[in-house]
Amino acid sequence: MATIKSISLTDHRATLTFNEGSSLTIHLEAYVKATLREGQTLDSQAIETLKQSSAFFEALEQSYRWLSFKAYTVKALRQRLSETFEAFVVAQVITQLIQENYLNDERYLQDRLDEALQFDLKGPKHYQNAWFTLGFPKPLIESALASVSDERWQERCLKVMQKTIDQAKALPLSALKDKASLKAQRLGYAFAHIEAVQAQLVYPTIDTHALLEHTLTQLKVNPKTLTPSEKQKLIQKLMRRGFPYDAIQNVIRQR
Repeated sequence: MATIKSISLTDHRATLTFNEGSSLTIHLEAYVKATLREGQTLDSQAIETLKQSSAFFEALEQSYRWLSFKAYTVKALRQRLSETFEAFVVAQVITQLIQENYLNDERYLQDRLDEALQFDLKGPKHYQNAWFTLGFPKPLIESALASVSDERWQERCLKVMQKTIDQAKALPLSALKDKASLKAQRLGYAFAHIEAVQAQLVYPTIDTHALLEHTLTQLKVNPKTLTPSEKQKLIQKLMRRGFPYDAIQNVIRQR
């Protein structure tokens, strides 16, 4: 048993000093909720209840502070609170925040989707991975992405691929196609989206012969001086860069 000798209130905290010489600092909300007074005697169970109540209000206050800076998923906030507070306290706080509508995964995800569709051109696979990392439930993510039509994903994919082609340096046609496709894949577009827009892409007019001549000049290679083995390696190197085999052979013969 411990009898409260004095109570001091400072900065959202209440410090209880007991006749026995010990003290206990708790959150002010826990103090108000318990309606404590000087001279009151507390047993060990009452003190433990005070500590648990204080932990709840501490965790709730911290959550309000975090949520004032950015939104959290239920999972992400639970994980962060769990670094400091016990599981039963975290569970109580999460329940409270959901009831108060501070935590709402569905609303938060819709905001993320609206923002994504407005400000960037990434594909559905990117968002699926990114949002799962943020802690959104997989079924919720799948439902949100399914609400966007294939036609809209294709429109976005087309913009990505066309921009890649327009900004690329002079490359063989096949290399341009590969570059555009790889860019779309890296941004999270499905193969079906890429295939669906291929026919709509506009490629620049490419003089393959002139481009090959320029490439050989850059490589400082004279095919006439190469051994058959070296010539074969050169052909393979140029094919990896996207040049057609027949065009390579023609240029090499002319040199």
